[in-house]
Amino acid sequence: MGIGAPEFFGVRLTESPADFWLPLAIEPAAKGEFSLLNKPNLHWLYVMGRLKPGISPTHVESKVALELQQWLNSGEGASSVGYSDRSRISKQRALMLPAAGGVGGLAQDTRKGLRLLMALSSVVLLIACANIANLLLA
Repeated sequence: MGIGAPEFFGVRLTESPADFWLPLAIEPAAKGEFSLLNKPNLHWLYVMGRLKPGISPTHVESKVALELQQWLNSGEGASSVGYSDRSRISKQRALMLPAAGGVGGLAQDTRKGLRLLMALSSVVLLIACANIANLLLA
């Protein structure tokens, strides 16, 4: 227990924790046959991170793509994602995109719901203002 090692929820981190941590191991046990990890054609995993100042995104993208290819070409990587066809491995890639654009289709998926929520909250605000105006007139 060195000084400066933070503790989160009872777990003491090392002096240099991992850049990101994904608790994906529990997902198949929780969802069973509907697990996202058991659907190889579904693209759903978005990993977000922050680059250190002065590091180019293209450099990181090429490095991550190389790591991904090496992991998939190892026996462990291909079997864990369900690739029996080795030709599909060369098509896999990792993209580094600015986070300002949001996550994939998330904006499209939530647009209608957010507009409805905005309209409902505007109506509630209008009713509250009308009630306060009536109280002031009385």
